[in-house]
Amino acid sequence: MDSHPLNVLSVCSGGGGLDLGFKRAVPKSKPVCYVENEVPAAGVLAHHLEQGTLGEAPIWTDLRTFAAEPWRGVVDCVIGGYPCQPFSIAGKRLGKSDPRHLWPFIERIVETTEPAYCFFENVPLHLRDGFDEVAGSLHGMGFEVAAGLFAAAEVGAPHERERLFIFAAHTERARSTGLGKGDTSSIFGGWEWRGAEDVQSILDAPFERGNRWPQPLLRGMDDGLAHRYERLQIVGNGVVPQQAAYALHVLSTALEL
Repeated sequence: MDSHPLNVLSVCSGGGGLDLGFKRAVPKSKPVCYVENEVPAAGVLAHHLEQGTLGEAPIWTDLRTFAAEPWRGVVDCVIGGYPCQPFSIAGKRLGKSDPRHLWPFIERIVETTEPAYCFFENVPLHLRDGFDEVAGSLHGMGFEVAAGLFAAAEVGAPHERERLFIFAAHTERARSTGLGKGDTSSIFGGWEWRGAEDVQSILDAPFERGNRWPQPLLRGMDDGLAHRYERLQIVGNGVVPQQAAYALHVLSTALEL
């Protein structure tokens, strides 16, 4: 990756957990745009941008209307945690029939922008419902695909939080762009476990130390605490950055391109 940073288009960005994890694994990566429909999550992203904890880039608020054509030749990697409700055990598990099934829109973006790499996250049940569609469409576009289940506990978190991560690499594009000449280890090998420091950062996120949840936890009330409810939603849908970084490192190594 000598020619330029890895330009990243983030879709279904949520609160930015996957983006933080990707940056951890690929320090020289650079966001070019975030796409997030949910207002609370977009607000968290905007806060991250203001604080400088995420790379500065515009936020597009509707995946369905995202104009992908201008980004062809600009985007090296598409990442995202597309909605899990169509596949989650907590939902109705309607799969492709769920109106929140956004993979067809992401597929269009990937096909149009022609990135060299993709990195996605979803719930474990996605393996049994919908994963074949995602993997099949990526294969159809010329990507090699690696996927696996990873738990937050594997990187020291005090909870399991198992998630499915999907990594895809288009060898021809990687070589033509000069991004490591197709050798994924030269790009995604920057992750390093920092032991107790990482455990503490997981315990502290997404709230600052000494600023834990007040009561009520789950209901937005007229007491000025509605933002806590929104932040709790972000936590529920979010990605542990260290978990994502570890998954990216393992899956990119597994492809052996």
